[in-house]
Amino acid sequence: MIELLLFFLIGLLIGAISGLVPGLHPNLISAMLVLQDLGYEKKAALIVSMYAGHIVFSCVPAIFFGIPDEQTAVSVLPGQRMVREGNGMLALKTSVVAALAAAVGAVFLIPLAFTFYQPAYALVKPYLLPILLLASAIFVLRTKNPPYSLLIFLAAGFFGARALNLDLQDAFLPLFSGFFAMGAILNYRKSGIPAQKDGKMGYGVLKFALLGMLLGGLANLVPAMSSPAQVAALASVFIAMETENYLAAVAAINVGQFVFALASSASIEKARHGVIVNLGSVLDIGQNMGTLLLYFIIGIGIAGLAVYLLRKKVALLAGLDFSQFNKILAAYLLLVVFLIDGPWGVAVFATASLIGFITIRLNVERTMMMGGIIVPTLMLLAN
Repeated sequence: MIELLLFFLIGLLIGAISGLVPGLHPNLISAMLVLQDLGYEKKAALIVSMYAGHIVFSCVPAIFFGIPDEQTAVSVLPGQRMVREGNGMLALKTSVVAALAAAVGAVFLIPLAFTFYQPAYALVKPYLLPILLLASAIFVLRTKNPPYSLLIFLAAGFFGARALNLDLQDAFLPLFSGFFAMGAILNYRKSGIPAQKDGKMGYGVLKFALLGMLLGGLANLVPAMSSPAQVAALASVFIAMETENYLAAVAAINVGQFVFALASSASIEKARHGVIVNLGSVLDIGQNMGTLLLYFIIGIGIAGLAVYLLRKKVALLAGLDFSQFNKILAAYLLLVVFLIDGPWGVAVFATASLIGFITIRLNVERTMMMGGIIVPTLMLLAN
């Protein structure tokens, strides 16, 4: 028992580091943890607590630095908007509370998810292509400038399809680092950031946390729309969300997708989540569901408490001039991409960075670059 607790805490620490440091993707880390010479119980504790820590700590760079992974991509703009308004700590608290609320709610709904996924997937499967086409059309038409948005959506999409066919170790790393991180770095201009105040969070956040949790579960039925970033962007077309509530929904979608993906993996053998695929190679998810859920919810709770206690120190970073930091970050991302994906990864990174740069210059919503996932899936479904 003591050993399991130790590995659980080690997993949380690894997740905290991977959440804070761009390029350390949980899918890759979980694949590495699977290869360790440990018993299945220790591996499970490591992997689940690692991902719980990653979810919570990844909110910090997404909100304060504008450096997301595919899970937090859409939270960049609302989070940074709140930072510019002096509400960065409120943004952080909102994301943490929503993640914890979603974890608790999803655990209670797991029994229903087991009975839901099998008939729901059978119903949806024949219509996946038109569903995704309709979602894409709405995704583009809702923007302020649909022609430019369509241009970016298709450019990112066809480039994403090409990048995913290069058989890179982690194609999402150069794609999303280029689209979002380098695109922002290349357009960076120092601006005055007000002191961050510790604002009071409204109770409405819990309502949107519940909504996000349910959307995360539904997203597991549709390929390429399972990224929390995409689901939140699409949901915002139909549901009006203020900035704070939008952040809550993104965090909750992330959590709900993971928890309900455990159920979909056990019930219909469809795990649209790299961490769960790796976890499934270690143990039978269905037979160990209770233990895995316990690890996850405790991990979210501990990581959330840590971020909450450190929120004032984290908020101090928002007022710094990131000109020099951005140069270091750009060099770091380039090095990580090269080490993981080689020269072709660097080429993908450079092209994605150009698309990200142009997107911001055209004043197009950066969510349009999620076409890098959506278009390749449409092409796959059409064949």
